[in-house]
Amino acid sequence: MLCGAAPVRAQPDLSDPQGYIVLGSQRMAVSSLTVRTGNLGATVGNLVSRGVLTADNSLLVADAVKVSATSICGGVVAGIAVGTSESCPEALDIPVPPFPDLHDACQYPSEFPACDTTATAIIVEAGGNLTLPPGTYGEVRLAGGSAGFATLRLDGDYTFCNVRGLARSRILVSGPSTLHVNGRFILRNAFFGPDPSIPIEERVDPREIKVFATGPVGLTRGSTLKADACSPDSVVRATASSITGHLVSRRVRLRRCVLGLTDRPATCGNGIREGDEECDPGSGGGAFIGGACGFCTEACTCVDIGPSTTTSTSSSTSTSVSTSSSSSTSTSIATTTSTSSTTSSSSSTTTVTNTSTSSSTSSSSTTSTSTSSSSSTTVAVPDCGNGVREGGEECDGTDFGDATCPGSSASGALLCAEDCTLDTSECPPVAAEECGNCIDDDANGLTDYEDPSCCTAPRRFPMVLRKGGITRSKKKQETRLRLRSILSSSGMADVDPSKETVYLQLRDPAGASILCARIPATSFKSKRGKRFKFRDRDGGLASAGGLRRVSIVKAKDGSVRLLAKGKGVPFDVPSAGAIEITAAFAPAEGDAVCSAARRPFRAGKNGKLVFP
Repeated sequence: MLCGAAPVRAQPDLSDPQGYIVLGSQRMAVSSLTVRTGNLGATVGNLVSRGVLTADNSLLVADAVKVSATSICGGVVAGIAVGTSESCPEALDIPVPPFPDLHDACQYPSEFPACDTTATAIIVEAGGNLTLPPGTYGEVRLAGGSAGFATLRLDGDYTFCNVRGLARSRILVSGPSTLHVNGRFILRNAFFGPDPSIPIEERVDPREIKVFATGPVGLTRGSTLKADACSPDSVVRATASSITGHLVSRRVRLRRCVLGLTDRPATCGNGIREGDEECDPGSGGGAFIGGACGFCTEACTCVDIGPSTTTSTSSSTSTSVSTSSSSSTSTSIATTTSTSSTTSSSSSTTTVTNTSTSSSTSSSSTTSTSTSSSSSTTVAVPDCGNGVREGGEECDGTDFGDATCPGSSASGALLCAEDCTLDTSECPPVAAEECGNCIDDDANGLTDYEDPSCCTAPRRFPMVLRKGGITRSKKKQETRLRLRSILSSSGMADVDPSKETVYLQLRDPAGASILCARIPATSFKSKRGKRFKFRDRDGGLASAGGLRRVSIVKAKDGSVRLLAKGKGVPFDVPSAGAIEITAAFAPAEGDAVCSAARRPFRAGKNGKLVFP
């Protein structure tokens, strides 16, 4: 029996194509890939990953999957799995699902509309800006240059023969749109997606922009695609590009790309793991894949438990023997055994024996035996209100576990709410977190911009760490640090280090804060408002915490990238494990913007700690 209000247990529906960021049929080959959300799947052929794969929350699904030693993934679901490890384990308890036809998976039109092969090609040169009404056209070519971007604006349904966006070109979409391309869809150092000049709350979602192509889809040289692209009878190739949306194709080849299902702020309950959500209980397609979390709460946080199990077994045996001639003897034996176990176990055995004897003038003999058994297994979930703290409960009745009032070692003032969550309303007031002083003022284990009170969820973005290293120089007896990351693929384009204080914080695998560096805006040099550099060759800026070089670049695709190098940083090389990294931009007035990630660093040669 299931008792009490239980958290939602999220399970992956791997047959749902909407849960896949990339879905191919014959073969999928990826290299140096970063996946923020969504699974990778090959319906018939193999899935091969070479180089670095960073896909913490994604499943790799295919008949055969081969991954490299530097792969990080949520799990491998395959008939044959090669190269799996603790960082990319094989999910033995999940079967390879039946996949739908690729045409059905992306709702590819059964009758593909024809383009106008007699129409004059539409060409947009550098500096040009063309708004095209919905309709049927021939070929489209854009080519920007030193004179500026070549810009094409769309809104609605279109049919083209080919679409080619070359260097410094933009195809901006202002509303839900569908493109039917009878041929190639090619982007080279180009942008295709929602118009970034429209406020994000009014901007069309990339999932509402569809590209259907009969020929290849190709992206190269730092291109950005923010749309669903479907070419089920051809191939998708992408190199050094950013993709937000679904990719569906017969063959897929991706190198040095960053992928995600959406660029919208996190919306808990929509079935997609976004922003700083640990999971999403509405997920049917892999936004939450179970694993160590066990349960996904309605607040999109993981409960780090598995379900408890109750097993009951019962059996009974009955034997009767009756014999009479001049006398009659009747014997009946009944035995019942039941066993029940949860976290504790109990058993009971009952035996009843009845014997009677009487005289009779008749003679008869009868023997009968019957045996029956039954067993059942149920999943038990936390029972709020039973006075015992269990499962994902923060408390239950007077059972608070190790919980205490914030900033105190005493639990006497704590209360337990009806939903078994902690109520601190009667606790003594604690100091508020003062942002930027490198002190955990409210004693909640989070310092400055690690704390939600200093950087709220809508302004906190997931960081993609590309490379990291911590080493100890024996010659100079100092610790050196190197980090290279993408702070955000979108949403942080307005940061300005020349006007904002920049913070970089590190927390080691044991949970201790080991770095809190602060670099004032006056220390950055700006180049055209896109590149910002900090240099401190002799380590004279004490608040920088040993950081000697910090570069921040606002790329054309809307992403913000960080490179940080330090000598003599104030900590020793920590033990291998997950290190939490937080970068923040704090203006003199207003709310800060931050980016954070927690990534596993492994032991390298000569005592180094490296990622990946």
